[in-house]
Amino acid sequence: MTERPPKLEKSCPLPKTHTRLHQVHDLWHRVAADYADPDAFVVSLNAALQALRSVHFMLNKESRNVPDFDAWNAQHVAEYESDPLRLGLTKARNYVEKRGDLELHSRGRMRLLTAHGEAQGAEFDVPPLLDAEQLASLARPHVPDRLRDSAVVGVERRWVAADFPDHELLDLLAYGYGKEATVVADAHRQCGVLMQTFGDEVHEPRPSRRTHLGGRLSCMVASAEMRTAYVHVSKGVLLHAESRDRVFTREDAERRMGELPFTPPDRPLAQRGGDFLDGAEYWAEVARSVTEFQGYHIPTLMLFEAPDGPPVMQQLNAADLQEHAVAMEAVAAEVQRLGAEAVIFMSEMRLTNTEEAELLVAAATRDGQRRQWRSR
Repeated sequence: MTERPPKLEKSCPLPKTHTRLHQVHDLWHRVAADYADPDAFVVSLNAALQALRSVHFMLNKESRNVPDFDAWNAQHVAEYESDPLRLGLTKARNYVEKRGDLELHSRGRMRLLTAHGEAQGAEFDVPPLLDAEQLASLARPHVPDRLRDSAVVGVERRWVAADFPDHELLDLLAYGYGKEATVVADAHRQCGVLMQTFGDEVHEPRPSRRTHLGGRLSCMVASAEMRTAYVHVSKGVLLHAESRDRVFTREDAERRMGELPFTPPDRPLAQRGGDFLDGAEYWAEVARSVTEFQGYHIPTLMLFEAPDGPPVMQQLNAADLQEHAVAMEAVAAEVQRLGAEAVIFMSEMRLTNTEEAELLVAAATRDGQRRQWRSR
């Protein structure tokens, strides 16, 4: 008799186990958010490691829901016992109970950056446990006087534990999550259903559920940007740049045009096989119309994953030159993350010693093409 393929779960057969796995995902992001603060990082990491250990404990408690659990589980236990990283993670809380334990093999890499793109070549190693004020103090001698007020330092930390000197801890935690997720997903299949993500795990404005067949989630990648803290050199404080992403469709543009006092010339958006920069002129006209209508234009970035696709829009809410420098770093990381093929940036520029403003719209493609439009 042919076995029936598993169906998507309508109600979870292992709700407590699956919830505990979901908590590990949430805690992973908390660990990532605390990466710049050694004390907070240790606390969050310990909580995540404890939650990771408890996933299997919870599965054992719900084992009555898994057909032929003992035989099924034996194979996973054997795989676990042959994996030194998973065995180490089970004991890892002992390695990171004190932040001093992290310093032995961890490292910090500092580089200077400014809103004008200067001094970015200066990079040097620093002790990873330094706080923002100490990092700023170390950086000041390397910053020219004329840039002292606008300079920011980016400090990329790489936390490792003594027993895992070759494995960054956030990535190691994601590895452990991926292995446990594979076991839990297989337990769902043993119950005759396919496991799905929790709705908020897709990190989209509208939560939705998707099939989760095991392994780490796509959001659980410890990128260099995620591990980097930005410090205001003159003030010695951490900076936090914020942006709001949303997909902007052709329908959005047409609706927006209906609100304006006049409509830009009829220019097609970039089409497959067409020239992106010619199509980008449409957005320059949109930006000009918006500026004339409301009297200003918020600095906005449009990222195109494909030249003929809808852009992802970000408003760059920088309060000063330092936040602007940090925002540009975040933009570069987002371009890499999305694999963006093209970008358009639009913003007002205040002319020196005048009240007059100028609108600047610049477009660039991955292959190096550039074009800009300026209007007053």
